[in-house]
Amino acid sequence: IIYRVYCIRKFPESHFYIVFKAEIIRPMLSFSGWDFYGNMSVTMFSQGVAVILNLFLGPIINAANSIANTVQGIIKGFAYNIIQAFRPQIIKHYSQGNMCVVNNYCVMATQFSLLLFSVIAVPVFWKADYLLKLWLDEVPELTVVFLRITLISVFFNIANNVINIPIHACGRMKIFSIVTGSCYLLSLPIMYLTLYWGFSVEVSYLSILLSYILCLISSILILKHNIPEINLKHIFYNGYLRSLLCIIPSVISIILISRFNFTELVSLIACVLLNIFLLSFTAFYIVLNHRQRKDVLKWILTKLNKDNEY
Repeated sequence: IIYRVYCIRKFPESHFYIVFKAEIIRPMLSFSGWDFYGNMSVTMFSQGVAVILNLFLGPIINAANSIANTVQGIIKGFAYNIIQAFRPQIIKHYSQGNMCVVNNYCVMATQFSLLLFSVIAVPVFWKADYLLKLWLDEVPELTVVFLRITLISVFFNIANNVINIPIHACGRMKIFSIVTGSCYLLSLPIMYLTLYWGFSVEVSYLSILLSYILCLISSILILKHNIPEINLKHIFYNGYLRSLLCIIPSVISIILISRFNFTELVSLIACVLLNIFLLSFTAFYIVLNHRQRKDVLKWILTKLNKDNEY
């Protein structure tokens, strides 16, 4: 209250005035209304999956789905923090018309979020059975399968969340919300029908992965439609392709390690350390450009020199 009184007395622009401007309110309501449909679709999608699984397969399989979602939510949070850090800059430069900077920030957000997600997700994907046994005394049936499908789905979801930022920045939400929201909702009847027709649970659960892939593809097409100046080739090559080139060696190395007869704990530690090393090494030479590599090396040498002084 004291802050408010001070502002009213010292800053005339902080006073309230009742003003109705249709040219301002109408686009704001349109944006929030269509965005609400998209958010509502995501909520119905997540809750609908649980209802369908419980309807056909009972509480044990539903518990497996809940555990898988809990784990992926924790892992996904690390990557989403990176995306949120880039969001204000992308919106700012779009409003200023700096499309080259927007392209570069979208690429950087894609690279860093996918690589950070892979640091945790790749070992969890291959060692899900052992990690869940460490966490839970009794692991519900199909939890490992659900978790692996969910982690792959989140990979596409992270890429999609970067694409969504410039779409939100341009403000044209109608087509985007209808299409992507419908992609999420489409997975519910697919899951219901596959279970009703007697398909395996794993096949029905793949509808979640399908919905994320369709959302990414539709978001890319809508982005190009809304912002023709966006350079999709730049995002594909430097964002998606370079990130995959960093992740593939880690996946191959973990598959090879899993073939050795190590104990589960030793194998897990080896997978984590090797994954971090290979992602860091490949990202240094594939993701970073020459100037960025020089800056990183300079920063490392500066830190080492400071440590030697002590």
